[in-house]
Amino acid sequence: MSATATGTAATWLASWAAVIESGDLADSRQLFRPDASWRDIVSLTADIRSVAGEAGITGMLRRCRDQIRPGSIRLNPHWPALPQQRADRDLIEALFEFETNAGQGNGVVRLSLEDGAPRAWTILTALRELTACPGAAGRPPPLQR
Repeated sequence: MSATATGTAATWLASWAAVIESGDLADSRQLFRPDASWRDIVSLTADIRSVAGEAGITGMLRRCRDQIRPGSIRLNPHWPALPQQRADRDLIEALFEFETNAGQGNGVVRLSLEDGAPRAWTILTALRELTACPGAAGRPPPLQR
């Protein structure tokens, strides 16, 4: 089942990257459950921020469009996506990596399988490594509020 879970997670991440790249946030409704939540730790917001629901997810996706390089989103090669059960839900849990204007990030997505198609129930994004210094001479700050 982990090969199926890995394929499902990779397909979802590719769809998420396509939504970020295209900027067509209406397509995000197919990727996120209505009760989805997203916590970002410094990678997109320069602080710790949590959002929930369609409006919150859409706002975070706007930040992604400006800051994540969609082509950089990929499954973590060291941790396979696995089927899990959390809060009585059947999920696929996947770790992923990405790049932002400020550095390297890691993430975790829990994909709900309740509606037949995988949709994010929870997502966490976090800055792992700072590679661009905000406010450096000659450079604009990499993170926007």
